[in-house]
Amino acid sequence: MQFQNDTYRISRSEREFLRMLFQRSPVIYCEFNRFLRLSYINQEGWSFSGYRPDERIYRLADFIVPEKSFRTQWEEDHPRKSFIEVRIQSANGSSLYLNCLWWVIEHEGKFDGIACLGFDSTRHHQMMEELQKSNSQFKEFAQLLPETVFEIDMEGNFLFLNESSYKIFGYTKDDKIKAFDLIVPEDQPRLKENIKKLLSGETIKENSYVARRKDGSTIPVLIYADVKYQDGKPEGFRGFVVDISAIKQAEEALLESEKKYRSLTNRLPVGIYRTSREGKLLFANRAFINMLGYDSPEEIFAHPVQDFYSEPGEREKLLQYLEPGREYYQPEIHLKRKDGTQIIVKDRGKVYKSPDGQIYYDGIIEDITEPHQLEERLKQAEKLQAIGTLAGGIAHDFNNLILGMQLYTEMALKEAGNNNKLRKNLEKILLAQERGKQLLQQIVSFTNYPDDHREDINLKEMVSNILDLIKDTIPEAIDFNAELYDCGFVNVNPVHLHQIIQNLITNAIHAMEGKGRLSIVVRCADAYETQVKSGNENHPERYALIHVEDSGCGISEKNINRIFEPFFTTKDVGLGTGLGLYIVHNLVKKYNGEIQVKSHPGEGTIMKIFLPLVNKKE
Repeated sequence: MQFQNDTYRISRSEREFLRMLFQRSPVIYCEFNRFLRLSYINQEGWSFSGYRPDERIYRLADFIVPEKSFRTQWEEDHPRKSFIEVRIQSANGSSLYLNCLWWVIEHEGKFDGIACLGFDSTRHHQMMEELQKSNSQFKEFAQLLPETVFEIDMEGNFLFLNESSYKIFGYTKDDKIKAFDLIVPEDQPRLKENIKKLLSGETIKENSYVARRKDGSTIPVLIYADVKYQDGKPEGFRGFVVDISAIKQAEEALLESEKKYRSLTNRLPVGIYRTSREGKLLFANRAFINMLGYDSPEEIFAHPVQDFYSEPGEREKLLQYLEPGREYYQPEIHLKRKDGTQIIVKDRGKVYKSPDGQIYYDGIIEDITEPHQLEERLKQAEKLQAIGTLAGGIAHDFNNLILGMQLYTEMALKEAGNNNKLRKNLEKILLAQERGKQLLQQIVSFTNYPDDHREDINLKEMVSNILDLIKDTIPEAIDFNAELYDCGFVNVNPVHLHQIIQNLITNAIHAMEGKGRLSIVVRCADAYETQVKSGNENHPERYALIHVEDSGCGISEKNINRIFEPFFTTKDVGLGTGLGLYIVHNLVKKYNGEIQVKSHPGEGTIMKIFLPLVNKKE
């Protein structure tokens, strides 16, 4: 064994100092003479090797195995390394490992042996062997996987790629590529940012990227990676890449299917919904949203289902009888729209229980408000037809009675002479007869008897005459005020105009219960005023306005849309027929007019009648 000249060298005296220094030291110290036989070992060395002091260990080869390996390592590495790891054969035959620092011992300039200071590295060596074995097993296992498995250093150089990687990305082992070469440029900044997060221990929420093959084609992938550490410092990354092309295609197919489903449901004229047992709206098609007057799914989903029912507790009454799998049908439910108006719907559905135990209600609602109203109108029309037939016969007989009474009264008036008291009484009888004729005309109008007589009349003068006839019927406790302006002529039947005014005044008196303020105003109105209020685009240019306002009880929001229905009344039995405003509405529409109502409970009511003006001079 030839020791090179540039190794560590000590003298015999220095050797004695080392023996004294390391005799009781926890590190291993030993010496070999010039024949490479063991000449000294401290107490820690005996304990480490398992030999007893009375046992003779003659050769270096008995202690360090294999000696050839030691010689080679000494010759090649010792000039460059302070420590050389050697394998020691212990007394029981097991292998131990020492990380040793060696010196050459000289005496009078000649080789006199070697000294060794060693540290137990057995555990470290075993761990390295286990790690190498683990790495080997990892790589063997990685080669079996169909996905990309990789190891890279901190610069992105590949330290390992399994066989599947080359097949997926189209590269060969001879290609020099880095990790970032496999990601499209658009995603590289996000990848770099995620690497920083990974090193700082942050959670990466978005790990999907678009990868690029050698031929330039792209695939969607998910990258899962972790940091590799060496001595507590990051030295690279290890992970795998999953090709999610099939998943993306399935997602796109699912989205397309869902899009078609939503498109189909949104084209249906019926409302489709899903709700939870707790009352949360989970799905609604466009017809359902429009039916309830909302603008968007987000807006309607913000409301619990209970908000859509007109009657509180109606939904809870239904749910208490429903079990999973059971179908339900409600022929008529009153729902409330966003603006507060009501609609009537048919509701048909089924209770569904999901695999996780959640209860859902899937159903369809159909708006039957218009058919319901038509049905009610048909019933009313049948009533009106029956009443009309009866009223027509009564009107004919009643007309004959009035004519007879009028003739005899006029004859008596001629014979009364200068008897003023008698004449006054007879004139009152004639006035009552005139009112009877007006009532007859109202019955005729109600029964749709033909009455097409029209004439151009001065509205101001006509309303003034009508008020003279009915002002005696206004209670004294009512503060009545009339403002009549000359606005021109209207083409109407005078009797019909009398009916309109009288019914409006009568309704106002009843609403005030005999006291309050009542006013009537007649003036001109332009087309804009009536167009904005009524939405009627085919309007004349000028209108006459009859404005009647009272300080009565007002009309509730629930009833205001029904006041023009026949027989609808809020008065007590015997105080009204429910026909007054129905007749007013029909007569106004007959003359191409408009009628507007503004009312709030406790604040009174305003009725506006717009009648087209005609171009005629007095």
